[in-house]
Amino acid sequence: MSQEIIIILGLLIAAVILFIKEWFPVDVSALAVLVVLGLLNAVPQFDLMDANDLFMGFASNAVISIIGITIIGYALDKTGLMQTIARWISSHSKSEKGALALICSAVGTVSGFMQNIGAAAIFIPIVSRVASTNGVSFSRLLMPMGFAAILGGTVTMVGSGPLILLNDLLPEGTKQFDLFSVTPIGMSILVAGIVLFVLAGKWLLPAGSPPQEAQGSLQAYRSLYGVEGEVHQLVMAQDCALRAKTVGEVEEAHGIHMIALIADELILSPHRDIELNFASRFAVVGSAAAIEQFVALDGIAEEEDERLANALDPSMVGVAEMVVRPGGAVAGKTIREIRIRKTYGMTPLAIYRGDQVLRDNLRDVRLQVGDTILGHICWKNLSELEADGSDFGVITQVYPKAEHSPEKLITALLIFGVAIGFIIFSDLKLSLVLMTAALGMVVSGVINMDQAYQAVSWKTVFLLASLIPLGSAMQHTGTAAWLADHTVSLLGDKPSLLMLQITIALLATVLSLVMSNVGATVILVPLAAEIANQAGFDGRLFALLVAVCVSNSFILPTHQVNALIMSPGGYRVNDFMRAGGAMTVLFIVVTITALNLFY
Repeated sequence: MSQEIIIILGLLIAAVILFIKEWFPVDVSALAVLVVLGLLNAVPQFDLMDANDLFMGFASNAVISIIGITIIGYALDKTGLMQTIARWISSHSKSEKGALALICSAVGTVSGFMQNIGAAAIFIPIVSRVASTNGVSFSRLLMPMGFAAILGGTVTMVGSGPLILLNDLLPEGTKQFDLFSVTPIGMSILVAGIVLFVLAGKWLLPAGSPPQEAQGSLQAYRSLYGVEGEVHQLVMAQDCALRAKTVGEVEEAHGIHMIALIADELILSPHRDIELNFASRFAVVGSAAAIEQFVALDGIAEEEDERLANALDPSMVGVAEMVVRPGGAVAGKTIREIRIRKTYGMTPLAIYRGDQVLRDNLRDVRLQVGDTILGHICWKNLSELEADGSDFGVITQVYPKAEHSPEKLITALLIFGVAIGFIIFSDLKLSLVLMTAALGMVVSGVINMDQAYQAVSWKTVFLLASLIPLGSAMQHTGTAAWLADHTVSLLGDKPSLLMLQITIALLATVLSLVMSNVGATVILVPLAAEIANQAGFDGRLFALLVAVCVSNSFILPTHQVNALIMSPGGYRVNDFMRAGGAMTVLFIVVTITALNLFY
């Protein structure tokens, strides 16, 4: 064992520990590994890699492809394509099993051409719309949708980060995989997963909540969030002590939510810093006890007002749900910091996080990806929030809104279709084709450049770009060969093909549960290829096996998609273990069978 191998093994162990412990965000940990690798490589006696390749990840085919496909997916969503799909699914599914099959097929197909986390985020509102329209339990549709989004990422070579990254990790001179090289495996897994839920969903999926009531009504959310009461219109006397306070101070002191007030003008979802000096009337929501105590204050009385009544008409405003999306600017910040009322025109009523319902001191709650916010909002603001889609995914779908304009849909589909054609029938690099299509979306006016920047998950970009050189260093220093040699010796002199495949599949599955699947890919692809070569098998197919099996992350809500759907669906870890356990076994069996059958 050379000193270079010892160093790379140390970096690998450190990376795994950082990813598992999550002391820092995964992109920060990956960047730290890259920097340490570069500093050690600068020491004259160490030869870890070509110094010119240290930052090659930022210009790699994989990273540029990720940027391109993300922009393309965002542009397709902006045309209203997803709403069209939702309407079609709603009109063609009249039962839970029918809706499940159609939703999973649709999200699996979409996920084959865009990042699965993006596809899942887009389909959460679609699932909500289908559930509310057809009277089906939302939670019994959401988990299959999330799992199908993960499975769909294995249908093409641009469906997930590991598969996009795969060609860049193959040993030099190895034949590259084409767009549909992985399709026989991916389609087999996707179909098997859908069949599993259709036939055994009754036993695998959580019982779920009853079909949703009409959206926009406080009554529809009482059982889920514990928010009580209806909207009350109040009038404030000139000598009322509340006039010296701000909206936020009144809310905190009396346990109510102020959703509108009349000062010089009517203000919906008033910001917490607004002073009540000039306010005369306001509308509040809260529990019966809180409202009773509040109205009992000197200078406060209930009185209907035509302006408030018109402004709070259900056709104009109501209660809606939205989920914090990955990569958005609000994740990790408090409601106070993002100034949710001033920025989004929304009064937060509750936050649903896993099996917790947060209702107190919401302004100091630090938002997490997957948090579901219940808020009172003007439908116009909600429509704008849904159209933007960068920070929140709007779950509430049945509300008065203008439909997406379809005038750019044909243009976007044409650009996308031409790109797929060039990927299949030309020798142009995947990254070049996808970036050309992304540019086409901007030049043709489907989206603007600011929206293109917002669409990109820069966290994913830095994660990929920072880890690619580590895979190169594993090959350059002989670390992959050293690990492969010792692994093969542990399996015996002549391990069978099936034994090696099961070993690699299980190793990829376990690592993907405790660390980034991109990190697992970087570590295992060189290792798996070398193990296969030493045992006399095709290392290229073992590398493909790794890139597929790192998506086998269903048992725990550690995968980004699972984390995203956990709160909106009200799932617990046990729900993932029950349904995910069956999916994990099926995934490995079908993947290895398809690999041996089609390749």
